[in-house]
Amino acid sequence: MHLYEFYLYEGRAEHIAQNQGEKIWRALQKDSFAPPDLKKLDKNHMISVVKKIEEVDPFRGKSLQFLIKSYGNGKFKLEDLPSLKATLEDFKNNMKFLPKKQLGQYADVQELTGALHAFHEEDSGGELSQSDNMAKIEIRGDATLITKGRDFMVVVPNTEEAAIYYGKNTKWRTAYTTAQNQFDNHNAQGKLWTIFAGKKKFLLHMETDQFMNSSDIDLTKKDIAYLSNYPEYTAFINSLIDKYYA
Repeated sequence: MHLYEFYLYEGRAEHIAQNQGEKIWRALQKDSFAPPDLKKLDKNHMISVVKKIEEVDPFRGKSLQFLIKSYGNGKFKLEDLPSLKATLEDFKNNMKFLPKKQLGQYADVQELTGALHAFHEEDSGGELSQSDNMAKIEIRGDATLITKGRDFMVVVPNTEEAAIYYGKNTKWRTAYTTAQNQFDNHNAQGKLWTIFAGKKKFLLHMETDQFMNSSDIDLTKKDIAYLSNYPEYTAFINSLIDKYYA
């Protein structure tokens, strides 16, 4: 990095922290896995958060306003940064093939991730080989089987190894093998309900109000319609409603 770029970097982070510090701070309060020391309304802490987010930007800071806006609106958490970096790299490599070729054309990182998910699904002919044949999936000793049918299953991993096994070919942070795995953080708060429906996988964590598809984004209307085709899914969700809200 050239010296002038260093000062530009420092100035940009400080400017954003100064102008959007309160919005960043509010987002930190809702970020279950943000370090407690960063949750204080302090200018230096806000600058530190901005720099953490800028580190994943392959466009060398040009995407920072977009990323800070998304974080401020609760569209990702700090623990998502490794997967967000991969998403931005994916966009950089494939932007010329997408209808929207500029980050500013997307409302937030979730819309961006959804667009890339749709692009890769179309590119693969619509076949998402995200799970093995249902009959071949092992019911491990370090996991709890909740329900299993011909093409629908729910299992709860009880160890990081099980979470990695059942999260194979997903972008779930609890299935990471090359970045910091977040299984322990989530599992300490509540069960990770891993749902297999046909060839697709979904992850539900009630305690943090997260229901994610295999791309680690919130369920889309298309995902909900897909799951609704399985009567076992409706029965499972009703059982959770009784368990958590009765």
